[in-house]
Amino acid sequence: MANILPSCYVVNFDCHALRISGRFDEVQSEWSKFDKGTSWTLRILHCSALEVPPSFVEFHGLQQIEVYNSTIVDWSADSTISSTNHPEMSQEFPPGLRQINFCETNLKTLPDDLDSNWPSGAGIYMENNKLTEIPAALAHLRPVYLMARGNPITQLPSELFEGVLSYLTLGGTNLAELPQNVAEPSTALAYLDVTDTDIAFFRSWMEPLVEDMLGVTPLLAAGGTPYCSDLDAIMSGSSSKFTTPFETGQSTLLMNASVENWEYLLQAVDCSPSYGLALFPLEYWDVKYGIHDSEF
Repeated sequence: MANILPSCYVVNFDCHALRISGRFDEVQSEWSKFDKGTSWTLRILHCSALEVPPSFVEFHGLQQIEVYNSTIVDWSADSTISSTNHPEMSQEFPPGLRQINFCETNLKTLPDDLDSNWPSGAGIYMENNKLTEIPAALAHLRPVYLMARGNPITQLPSELFEGVLSYLTLGGTNLAELPQNVAEPSTALAYLDVTDTDIAFFRSWMEPLVEDMLGVTPLLAAGGTPYCSDLDAIMSGSSSKFTTPFETGQSTLLMNASVENWEYLLQAVDCSPSYGLALFPLEYWDVKYGIHDSEF
């Protein structure tokens, strides 16, 4: 019995509290002190130089992983999040208990084989990182929601709008336009946040999505965009048209500035100011898991 390791259902791996940076040997040493197979949730916090060891695969019961305020130095293929290594995150697992969070990290890219390793149908937070694009592989995962605010994203795959995605947040990114062509846009999308981006126009493929939400709630949140600046000017009477010249492929409804179309626009687009940098509860996490001067 002396060799039996203690169970740990929720792991708050806080490098700051442990006074480590998160290097390979430090992580390996700390994770060897408990039975990783009993863990359901793994939170990695405040690691200034995180190197994830291969023993990560021993967390085979994981249902949720959260990485917060950390700099990732090495997360090798031997340590990948996959249904093989973590069967509880497989396709059959209840979607309400499956979530992947990377928030306030230095994450710049996602692997091309993401759809071969990560669970499909998950909820994904990728907020306030360094991502410049959403890869098609992530779209192939068919996430039920994707929160990607606060990244310097400039490109999106068209496949992202063809899945089962219900909520997509892209506020505070570097987007200037949405994909040009989406073959089969899914009306599962109930909310699209492009606040505080450079979006100045919307394309025609969005019309079925917008119309599906009319009378319920505006599909589009676009406060702080050139589009909403134009719309405010149009409805105040200081302008009669959108500043972006109309081109083939743009929406004849969302780019129609006539008075007769105003009611449609008001139901389709919410131009209220954005609600903040992230949907992820950063303030709560800062209070509960943040670094406080009184700790040491």
